[in-house]
Amino acid sequence: MTYDVDGNDTCESCGTVQDERSRALGSALLTLVGVGYLAALALGYVLFRGRPFVGGFSAVIAIALGRTLQTHVRLPVVTRRSSEPHTG
Repeated sequence: MTYDVDGNDTCESCGTVQDERSRALGSALLTLVGVGYLAALALGYVLFRGRPFVGGFSAVIAIALGRTLQTHVRLPVVTRRSSEPHTG
């Protein structure tokens, strides 16, 4: 089995490492967005004394944080392919 990492062919061991790295970074980004939401929620609660718009405001901040992280932290795209030649 071979791996395709960002359009380049790699061996199985290198592809496996990149696949694990990509999955770990994806989980870390999701965790950072969740923590950012909770931090914005706590800060909004303290600053605005728990008014109803705090939840929506925190959600907008979390979405912006997620989009910013997606543009600045590039995850490798890993595709598994069989080593057999394709006939067709």
